[in-house]
Amino acid sequence: MISPATAATAVLMPTLVKDHGLLYLLAATVFARALQVLAGLIGLSYLMRFVSRSVMTGFVNALAILIFVVQLPELTNVPWLTYVKSGGSGRLSTFCAGAFLLFLIVFLGE
Repeated sequence: MISPATAATAVLMPTLVKDHGLLYLLAATVFARALQVLAGLIGLSYLMRFVSRSVMTGFVNALAILIFVVQLPELTNVPWLTYVKSGGSGRLSTFCAGAFLLFLIVFLGE
C-alpha cells in the first residue's frame, strides 16, 4: 500500500524534475526529510490527533482521483493491442487471466 505522502510526492515529482532537473528533486527530498526529522524531534506528532479520520480518508481518495486523472492520457488513444501484447512480452493468456482475476476481485470481493 502506498502511503498518502508517497502518493502526493509521486504526483508532484514529474513536474519538479521537468522544470528544474533531477538535482533539484534530490535537494527537495533531502529538505523534506530534514523537516520530518525536525518535526519528530520537536514532538509535533501530537497534532495528528486533531486530524479526523474522515479528513485523512478524503485526502487519500482525492490523491487516488488525482493519480487516475494524471494517468488517463496514457490510457486513451492507444490501440487495443497495447493492452494485450506489450513490447512482445505479453501474451493473450496472461491478459485473460488478469481480466478473470479482476472480475473476481470486483464482483466477488468484500
